[in-house]
Amino acid sequence: MLDDAADYCTQRGWPILMHLGTTSERGDYRFLPDRHPRLKIIYAHAGLPFFKALWDYAREKDNVFVDLSCSLLDKSILLGAVRALGAKKCLYGSDSPYGYPGADGAHEYGRVLSNIDLLRISCEDKRLILGENFREITHS
Repeated sequence: MLDDAADYCTQRGWPILMHLGTTSERGDYRFLPDRHPRLKIIYAHAGLPFFKALWDYAREKDNVFVDLSCSLLDKSILLGAVRALGAKKCLYGSDSPYGYPGADGAHEYGRVLSNIDLLRISCEDKRLILGENFREITHS
């Protein structure tokens, strides 16, 4: 089934957002990129639970990216992903509706954005992460 979805998205130039899991039933982050090198894949939550192993792998793959969403990720993991992969492979993600509930019970987007804004990276890197990378991935 993943091959069919991957082919469908590849033909249209659409990326796939993939959550790799947090339990013993984890996905293999190499499966889709190895089988579909033209498919753009965004791994949720900086590649949770694989982090550094996935970052090492993704650095060599033009089609593999990570999003930086998740209330469970601390700033050291976010910064680690940006440093390991470069800002061009990292994307802002809201993780809505999970994570940061606001006073009214709705998702609080400002806290997720502030996690990116507080990273000690250049303004250009923040610009890439907060929108330019997604625009590039979805329009190429």
